[in-house]
Amino acid sequence: MKHQSTHIPLVLSLLILLLAAIATAGHSEGQLRFGGYLLAPSDDDIWSKASGMDAQLIMWGKHAGIGFTFGYGEWTVPEQSSVISNSYYAVGSAVEGNANMTPLGLSLFLRTGSNSKVNLIIEGGLRLLLMGSDINASLVYYDYYNYATATGTIEIDNAFAGILAADLEIGGNETASLFVGGGLQIGGTSKMKFQNQELGEVELSAAFLRAGFTGRF
Repeated sequence: MKHQSTHIPLVLSLLILLLAAIATAGHSEGQLRFGGYLLAPSDDDIWSKASGMDAQLIMWGKHAGIGFTFGYGEWTVPEQSSVISNSYYAVGSAVEGNANMTPLGLSLFLRTGSNSKVNLIIEGGLRLLLMGSDINASLVYYDYYNYATATGTIEIDNAFAGILAADLEIGGNETASLFVGGGLQIGGTSKMKFQNQELGEVELSAAFLRAGFTGRF
């Protein structure tokens, strides 16, 4: 099963490239989109909020295009502390910080038109989520005979996620326009580690809203 799951992102990427090559055979224009986004993480027990920005290079046929995405985002962990104790021992923990995410992606785009004042654009794609962590944790344990502490950074593994989004491209002229929309980041699951010990999995799925501007060439 692990062998199969490792190849799923590669197969999906090749499928997107194949469909895009067919759809953009009559290449008509290129677009460079810059935007920001706000996310509502599905795992709100871990994440309090998330936001970021990205750039997309899209090569269009008449109604379909292929796009490449590069971005940067921050996912925030709220400050948390807890103490568990009884007559024999006590355990305390504290966690705070944020994780940074660098998404690299490949998408297939569909649009209703290229010359109207308002165009609907649908995006479906795949993202490689490169994760960095500044989430700091500290643990304290003591009983009648022992006292121990541990501090360090909670590490988060890289992950893959799907993207499904819809945008409205509004107004503008032959060289520039605005866009606003939203969508879902689906299926991103990553493992967390602290001091080389696995803590379990964390969800990177989220709903998002985004807006920005588009330049054409």
